[in-house]
Amino acid sequence: MLTPIVKEAIHRKIDEWVQEAFFNGTNFDVDQFFETVSRYMPNRGDSLKIRVCDSPIKCQLVAHEEGKQEVSSFMGRLWESAEMRCSEVAWSFDWCETFPVFKTAEKLNRFNNIQRLINRLTHEEIRDQNKRRIHFADDNLFSRFEKTAFYDFIGEYKLIINPHFLAYKDFLKTGCFLSIFLKGCVIISRRPKAIHMDAQGRLHKDGSPAIEWHDGSGYYFLNDVLVPREIAIQSAESLDPDLILTTNNAGVRREIVRKIGIERILSKLGGRILDSWNGYELVSLAMPNMRITPIYLKMRNPSIGTYHVEGVPPHIQTCKAALSWRTGGLRWNPKQLT
Repeated sequence: MLTPIVKEAIHRKIDEWVQEAFFNGTNFDVDQFFETVSRYMPNRGDSLKIRVCDSPIKCQLVAHEEGKQEVSSFMGRLWESAEMRCSEVAWSFDWCETFPVFKTAEKLNRFNNIQRLINRLTHEEIRDQNKRRIHFADDNLFSRFEKTAFYDFIGEYKLIINPHFLAYKDFLKTGCFLSIFLKGCVIISRRPKAIHMDAQGRLHKDGSPAIEWHDGSGYYFLNDVLVPREIAIQSAESLDPDLILTTNNAGVRREIVRKIGIERILSKLGGRILDSWNGYELVSLAMPNMRITPIYLKMRNPSIGTYHVEGVPPHIQTCKAALSWRTGGLRWNPKQLT
């Protein structure tokens, strides 16, 4: 049974490696990188070309520019040696008690989600430029921070010195956030310039990117919802309430309502209340040049304290009918809808 002191030590180690991976400076130490590579991979360091980029998408573009054969792993043999010894130690004692603490740690899961998010958005961005996505390597902070935190804790907890693991930590701490390995060339992305979160740990920044890169690019989030740049950048006063009519994504629509304010939206769009029931309102909007008057159900989400509007068919005239339509005509419970 792990003691509270051991659990606290695990969370400190998670904090340490999340900080190292995502926040611990923005520079890449080229000299330390060469030193580590030359010491442990002597045949690769001499003729190696390194290109340092300011964002993951720039890494992809530079890799296409280089046009060289991809190499799946660079420091892979060193990692395999390090992991083999670490795994032996981990399995030899209370792995079943220790590992679940890591896997269920809120901060670790949060940044694993950010990791997957950055991968997905980079993939979509390179695809939109009609280019093939080149595989990011495994040997970097971005891919290894979770396992490294676990093995680092195991080594310190059991007072075991693993030279291979220490060498691999030196390699990661050069600031190698993301990497692409090509034949004779390594392309490195710096850590993000900034990652902004709210008090609940959600990606959020009103007025600038929540994930910001050094080349000026970034991803815009409001309350953990990915939104178009103009919605995050513009002030509430300058946003056009008409956006609510052209936005299909329910999450983005909710953030528009949250930012602009439901009363201003209904006032600007000529909202007329058709029916009210149990905190719900059915509203029609008099829109010019539209043959059918749009009907919206206005509701409050009690869990986050914001209002949300959702379009319903134009023949609906009551809140109960709108709620029934949302559930496919089945029996419903209003609490399940918010």
